[in-house]
Amino acid sequence: MNVRAYPACLPLLILAFAAVVVSCHGPAEEDASPTLTEDERYIVLLYMKITEIEMNLQDNPEEQGKKWDELRTEFDPARIRAALDGLEKDPARWVAVYERISELTQRRRDRRREIEVGS
Repeated sequence: MNVRAYPACLPLLILAFAAVVVSCHGPAEEDASPTLTEDERYIVLLYMKITEIEMNLQDNPEEQGKKWDELRTEFDPARIRAALDGLEKDPARWVAVYERISELTQRRRDRRREIEVGS
């Protein structure tokens, strides 16, 4: 697998898997804790960083290599793998991860709209 392509495809993999889980299992079960584990928060943070880099690279494509290198040094691949393995053991937890990503993405959009309107 191309090392540079790995960070770019991770958000798509996360969202695709979450969509499958949601469609197969319906709403999150009541006994599932809405609180994310530390590893799940790590995955959410990684996803948000990747999407932020992708948005910023549209404005500054010449910084692409530098930004991906920074991301690689900031995140631990072994921890990412362990977090993903943990989520594979309890696929219903993907729903909580997806919901948090969705919430943070919406907040980011709302902040950008506020900035655009305020300008």
